[in-house]
Amino acid sequence: MPQQEDTQLIKKGESVFYGIFLRYLWRNEKNGNCFFQISTKQQLLLKEQFSKKEVLRDSYSKKDISWYTLNCNAANFCVPFYEKKTPVRITGYFLNEKDNGYCWDFKITSIQEASQEETVAIEYLASDSFPNISYENAVTIVRYHGADVFSYNEIKGIANQIQKETGLAANQIKNMLDIIGNTVQERTLYEKLAPLGIPYPFCVKAVNLYGVHAEKYLKRNPHAFGGKLGLSFPQCDAIAKSYGFSLNYSGRLRRAVFEALKGIANNGNVYASQNAFYRSFYRVLNTEYYDEYRPSAIDFFTYVKDILGLKKINNIEAFVNKKLINAEERIVHNILRLTSVKDLKQPWEESLISYAEKVCQMNYGHQQRGAFPIMLRSRGLKVLIGGPGTGKTTTIKGIIYAYQKMFPDHKIRLCAPTGRAAQRMAESTEMEAVTVHRLLDYRPYGDTNIHKDANNPIQADLIVVDEMSMMDIELFDIFLSAIKTGTTIIFVGDTNQLEAVGAGTILQDLLNMPESLIDKCELTEVYRQKGGSPIIENAIRVCCGKTQLINCEDFQIIHTKCEEETRDKVLSLLKELYNPEDPFETQVLCPARKGEAGITNLNQVLQKELNPGKKGMQYGRTLYRPNDKIMMTVNNYDPECNFYNGDIGVIKEITPGIVKVKIRDQLFQIKKSMLNDMDLAYGMTIHKSQGSEFANVIVVMPMEPRSMLVKNLFYTAITRAKKKVYIINEGSAMETAIKTDRSSKRNTTLLAQLHEALKKVHD
Repeated sequence: MPQQEDTQLIKKGESVFYGIFLRYLWRNEKNGNCFFQISTKQQLLLKEQFSKKEVLRDSYSKKDISWYTLNCNAANFCVPFYEKKTPVRITGYFLNEKDNGYCWDFKITSIQEASQEETVAIEYLASDSFPNISYENAVTIVRYHGADVFSYNEIKGIANQIQKETGLAANQIKNMLDIIGNTVQERTLYEKLAPLGIPYPFCVKAVNLYGVHAEKYLKRNPHAFGGKLGLSFPQCDAIAKSYGFSLNYSGRLRRAVFEALKGIANNGNVYASQNAFYRSFYRVLNTEYYDEYRPSAIDFFTYVKDILGLKKINNIEAFVNKKLINAEERIVHNILRLTSVKDLKQPWEESLISYAEKVCQMNYGHQQRGAFPIMLRSRGLKVLIGGPGTGKTTTIKGIIYAYQKMFPDHKIRLCAPTGRAAQRMAESTEMEAVTVHRLLDYRPYGDTNIHKDANNPIQADLIVVDEMSMMDIELFDIFLSAIKTGTTIIFVGDTNQLEAVGAGTILQDLLNMPESLIDKCELTEVYRQKGGSPIIENAIRVCCGKTQLINCEDFQIIHTKCEEETRDKVLSLLKELYNPEDPFETQVLCPARKGEAGITNLNQVLQKELNPGKKGMQYGRTLYRPNDKIMMTVNNYDPECNFYNGDIGVIKEITPGIVKVKIRDQLFQIKKSMLNDMDLAYGMTIHKSQGSEFANVIVVMPMEPRSMLVKNLFYTAITRAKKKVYIINEGSAMETAIKTDRSSKRNTTLLAQLHEALKKVHD
C-alpha cells in the first residue's frame, strides 16, 4: 500500500508521475540537491510543451514506443542516489522557470523508488484488456490504492472512490471490475513475468491458448513457447534465466538458428556462406545476459537438422534454409506440372483482338497486339512485363475479354499480393480482384496454416496475378501448389520496382526460364500520360541512371538544406494539396521512418495540422481521431475483418474500446487490442506504397539514412503518381539515389534446381 501522505488529496496543481530514472544533470553529493531526468509513458496532457518526446523502436515488434523525458528541479530537496533505469514515483509542480539559461520543467516535492508491485499494477490496468482506462487513470488508481488492483475483493470495496478519483463512468468501473474478476490466470502469470519486462498482452495470449497450463509450457521451453507468442529473443532469455536454464540448452540454440535464418531470408536469401550465417547467429546471441557466450557448430547442429542444412553451392559450403530450399523444389515440380499441358481446345484467332478493342474502346499498339497471341495461344504459364505507361493493365483487360469470348463458360480470377494492389487492379479492369491470400483462402490457425492446396485447388481456368515483383518464395510455393493442371496463369509486373520483402526473385527467375516452358512478352512503348506529362519520361531517365530530370509544373523538384526544412516544406505543401473529401488523392512517401523528415515524425506533424483535436483514442504515442487517414500493417484473416497489410482507410467513428474504420467502402471495427496493427497514413514508406497509385505524390528524400537512397526505391516512389509528382530533395539525396543501384544478386537455388530437373527429364 502507498504511504499515508500519498493517500491524502494531492495539493492543488500537484502532479504525480511514474517513470524511469535516466540520469543526473547535476548533483551535490553532500546534500542530495540535484537536477535530473526521468522518462515516463504518461501523457503529459496540456503540459506536453514541457517535455521532450522520445520515440524508441522495438527491434522485435518493429513498433514505435513513445516516452516523454521530463527535466526535474530538486535544487532544494534531498534526493537519494538512484541507479539508471530505477523505477521512481515523483510528485510536484510544472514550472516555466529559467535558471542559468536552462528551463526546469518540474519542481519536485517528493520522490521515492516505485515498488515493482506498483509498476506491474499500472501496466496491467493500462493494458489493452481495459479499453476505457488510460495510462493516467491507471496511475491515479495505483497512486491512491497501490497494487491492490490485483485483488478483486479489495478493488470492489473501493470502486466508488476510484470513480470519484478518475472521473470514469459507473459502467466503465463495472466493466473494469468484471475484467479483473475474469483474468485471474492472466494476472497470476503477469505478476511472475512482469519483473522480467514481459508485457501483459503476452500473458493474455498465453492463457487464451493454453489456459491453466500456460506457465507449465513456458517452463518446458521458454524460447520456443515465447517465440510462438511473439516475445523477442532477449525476452525469452530473461525468462530462461529466471527458470535456471543453461546458456546452451537446446531450445535456445534452436531459436537462435531460426532468428538467424529469418534475418538471412529477410535479405532475400535462401542460403548463406558459413561465415555469413555465423555472423547472423552470433548477433542473435549477443544479448544483455549472455554476451560472453559463443557456441560452436557442434553445440547446436544436433538440434536443428530439420531446419538447417549444409550444402555445396557454387563451390561454396553454405548453410541452407531447408524450409525455403524445399519450397523451391516444390515450385520446380509445379512449374513442370503446370507447363506440361499447353494445347487449347479452341485455336487462337486474330479477330479476337478487334473484339477486345471494341469492348474496351481501345486502339491497341503494335506491342500490345502482339501480346494477345502470346498470352492466349496456349495454356500454361505466361509473363507480361512493362514499365509505367506501357499499357499493361489495358492489355490485360483486353486479353481477359478475348479469353471470355473464346471460353464463355470458363472461370477467371484476378489477384495481387496486397489489398491496395488488388483494389487498383479491380478499378482498372472493372472486374473483381482479391489478394493472393484471399484467393488461397489462407487462414493461420494455431501452429498450422489452412489454405487451398492440391486436394482443394483454386477453381479457375485463367488466373491473372499483378505486381509479381512482390511475390516471395513461400507465397509462390503455396500459390502454385493450389492450381489445377491445365490452368492458364498470367504473371504481370515491372522488373524495375522493389523486390519482394521475403526471400527470392520470383519474377526475374520466371523471365530467365526457358522459352519452351514459359511464354514471355515485354511492353516498352509508352502510351499513358502523353501530352506533355514528364512522369514517365523521368521514370525512364531514372532507370538509365540520369540525374537530370524534367522539372516542370507536373514534376516539381524542391530543394532543401536540412531535415527541419524538409519537414516544414512537406507540411506546407500537403496543407495546400490535401483534400479532406478525398484523403487518398495526395500521398506523402518517404524511404525512412526515423528522423525529423521520417514517416513516424511526419505523421505526427501532419496529423496535428490536418486533423487537430484532443478527442480520440490514445495508443502508444498516437492519439487516433475521427477523420484520420490510417493504414493497416498486418494481414487479418478473419472473414469478418477482411483487411490486409497496406490497406488504407479513414477513421469514421471512435466509441469506447472501438475504432470504426472505412476501408474499400467497408466499415471495420478495430478493437483497442488491434491498434498495434494500424498506423497513421498521412505519410507512408515507399515499400508500403508498392502496388498503389495516387493522383499526386510527394516524395520526401532526406539524406539519411544513406542505405535507403537507392534507384529502385526512388523509381517505385515516382511511379506511384498518376498526375503530379513533388520531390522534396534534401541536399543531393535524389541524385545519390539515382546513381546507386543496389539490386544485388540474391542467394537462391530455384533456377539451378529447375535446370537440374530439366536435365533429368531430357536424360
